Amino acid sequence: MNRTHQNLTTITKTIAALILITNISFALWYIFYGYQAFFHSDSATKILLAREIVETGMFFPPEWNYANHDLFVFFGQLFVIPLLSFIPAGYTAHAISGAIVYALILHSTWLLSGTINTNTTQKILVLAAISTGISGLLAENLFGQASYGVTIIFLLYVLFFVIQYRTITNHKKYFYAIGIITVTTLLFWSNPARGMIYIGIPLLGALTWLSLTINKEHLKTNIKIMMFVLIGITIGTLLHYDSISSTNNIMGAGNPRWLSFESSLNNLSLTLKGAMAILGSNPNVNGNLISINGVYESIRLLLALALIFLITHNAIKETENESPNIKFISIFTIISLLLALFFHVFTTIPDMSDPIQSSRYLIPSIFIGLIFLLSIRFNWVKNPIFSLSITASIFVLAASAYPTLKISNVNSLANLKHSPVNELIKSRIDLINFLKENGLGYGYSGYWNAGVNSVLSEENIRIRQIVIQNGVPMPMYWLGSKRWFTPEAWKEQTFLLLQSNEASLLDLSKLESYGLTPSKTLEFNEYKIFIFNENIASKIPGWDTHYLSETYFKADKNSLSQIGVIDKNEYGEVTLNSKNGQKGFLHYGPYITISPGKYRV
Repeated sequence: MNRTHQNLTTITKTIAALILITNISFALWYIFYGYQAFFHSDSATKILLAREIVETGMFFPPEWNYANHDLFVFFGQLFVIPLLSFIPAGYTAHAISGAIVYALILHSTWLLSGTINTNTTQKILVLAAISTGISGLLAENLFGQASYGVTIIFLLYVLFFVIQYRTITNHKKYFYAIGIITVTTLLFWSNPARGMIYIGIPLLGALTWLSLTINKEHLKTNIKIMMFVLIGITIGTLLHYDSISSTNNIMGAGNPRWLSFESSLNNLSLTLKGAMAILGSNPNVNGNLISINGVYESIRLLLALALIFLITHNAIKETENESPNIKFISIFTIISLLLALFFHVFTTIPDMSDPIQSSRYLIPSIFIGLIFLLSIRFNWVKNPIFSLSITASIFVLAASAYPTLKISNVNSLANLKHSPVNELIKSRIDLINFLKENGLGYGYSGYWNAGVNSVLSEENIRIRQIVIQNGVPMPMYWLGSKRWFTPEAWKEQTFLLLQSNEASLLDLSKLESYGLTPSKTLEFNEYKIFIFNENIASKIPGWDTHYLSETYFKADKNSLSQIGVIDKNEYGEVTLNSKNGQKGFLHYGPYITISPGKYRV
């Protein structure tokens, strides 16, 4: 009987390992190839920042513009920087960085899962489930774009370090104390507000709750851990405000406001939609139920609903667990879920015009809850239905690598009959090749077409983001460098790459008044490409905030003004004259921003 049991254990472990290896293969295909179809300018940020760090020699480049108080400290650019000595700042560098983040997610998941359950086969299956990315939305955020992948890694490691410090009694526990301080410091250095929501409050709250509900012999240990956390919070916060004081920061979602009662109710309903997408359910509207795709969507819909219930039920149930470590994780999960739900429902942080993409703020708490659920030890005698539900969830998730990574998009929509990946990648490569064939190396485009094509071109073409304001292209500094928009950045011809709706906003007569006339206009698919013989940054007032060369602000019909009439004398000199009785400011030209320095006006 023992030999039979041992053989069965070996077989199941081998099968679990083969599933894991298969899923990792799908994930690597996704990271190195498939994600190119969904790669976007937010994803490109780590590559562009890494290049900026290398070129300026500064870890926090002074000309870079961060957003929402987010400093990229321990982020994907760390893995890209050493690569730039050998390869360009292109998609290959992005994929290598993503693969490293993916490996760290699997490693940290394995460690935390091991503190919950010692069954090796179940731990391998949990890893197999997580390795699929769970959904198109989650895969994109964890190891495609990899923005929330780093946050997940921090959370998993800090929970593991806390449990290890509470568990072991030898001298190694002090290494885990250093780990707690280090991880907390790094996250708070990046963003204290985000750090407090994802680690600070849940960690301190769980330790306090634990201290009040267990015997006093563990109280001293919990107080020490809280001290380590507070040390990390203090150091990280001080480093953050010291570092950000010498950088540029643009506020967006990082400046939240309260919502009305009616808007909160709307957010609550749409939060469920986002959570379902995170867990892999977003059925195609009007899709056929009686089809292979319909069956798959039905399974994922039922699974997502079950997981929302099971994650919540498990977290509450395990607060009564006799193991302090299991109780600690359950309390942490509950606080984390409640915090995420609170900010998602009652504040302006999520943009509910796109509830699925805005649900990314829920990802860390849902991910922790999911690992906790899948890793929990089964009790087939006392809870057969609960145990069967978890087992079924693990196997469905572990078997979903192909639909999740091959045929799902970033909104978790899957189509088993047709995957647009190859077509999307080809269309992007065709655009880049078209620009190359026309000898274009430096240009400007809207945000969502700029960074993405710069990276996909492997730096053969550099495209910087702009917006069209009053008919004129102007720099968009969001997650970019001011150095890109100076005349010195590029001395040769430049181009404007605009989609048809953007091109309709362009006022060519205004550009002509600045001495800019397109030497050629090209069209490619939905794009219009305006080519200029010089860098347009040298001609359009307000682009170069340093004004290293002389800039003239001409008074003409296109100038910003309040009152007055433009008169031109016989010598062509222009004056702005007010009429009798007019009230207001007699001025011309734009309001401009200038960098600190000495100027002659």
